[in-house]
Amino acid sequence: MKNNISSYYPTNEIEMRIKLMSLMDDWRNEISIKEKIVFHDDNKKYSPEEYFYTDGFFPNYYNQDIKILFIAREARYCSGEDFIEISLDYFKSDAAINNSVFWRRVFYMLYGIRTKGQYKYEDIPYPYDFIKEIDKSNNYGFAFMNMSKYSNDRDDGGKKADVSLMNQFFEDSNLTKRNFFKEELELLNPDIIITANLWDGKIKEEYMNLCFNKRETLKQIDGIANLSSMELNNRKIKIIDLYHFSMPGSDKEYYYDPVINLLFK
Repeated sequence: MKNNISSYYPTNEIEMRIKLMSLMDDWRNEISIKEKIVFHDDNKKYSPEEYFYTDGFFPNYYNQDIKILFIAREARYCSGEDFIEISLDYFKSDAAINNSVFWRRVFYMLYGIRTKGQYKYEDIPYPYDFIKEIDKSNNYGFAFMNMSKYSNDRDDGGKKADVSLMNQFFEDSNLTKRNFFKEELELLNPDIIITANLWDGKIKEEYMNLCFNKRETLKQIDGIANLSSMELNNRKIKIIDLYHFSMPGSDKEYYYDPVINLLFK
């Protein structure tokens, strides 16, 4: 898909894609002047821009009744790449996405919100079938950001977050000078944000406060999910913070049902 990703976006989204990539270029330029980073696996130093990757929105995001943005902490194994592009390649492949715990849960929640909670978990399609359906019409229609734009490429099988690298990214981004993260949020302008356990302490509180406006708690499902609201672009939007999307456990109990209950019940 290299160099052809724009062909997947409808005409009305091309300008937004260009704006987002321009923001990413500025962000990359900001971190590129910072000190080299020692890579855990080989103990060699690499320039920050070699770690940097871009993210944003999938085709037909801006054409949805409810614009949904998912935010996780960091991506893995995509240094120098576009996270959206490599994800689209994965979705379009014959890979059994039902075996990807992370993406399976994203698509379960996406389906539940799109259908406004009218289906029980037991009645929704398998993510693989759902992806094939939306791929035919190119109607992916959601956005995805990672807090850190430094890819975690450590050879540990994806078991541990690189806490040091994540916080290094925010230090290098110098958000007090220009808040690239908030600019990305404002461009995406979601109606609902679903986050993957972002307030667990791995990212320093000072950086979280720079990235998110003050939140007002609305509802909680004790130990599982928190629904809050935040002002963005002069309107109130909803944020649901859940467990990390790769955590062992029930898709129904920890992801699908909490989201549906908090939003629609």
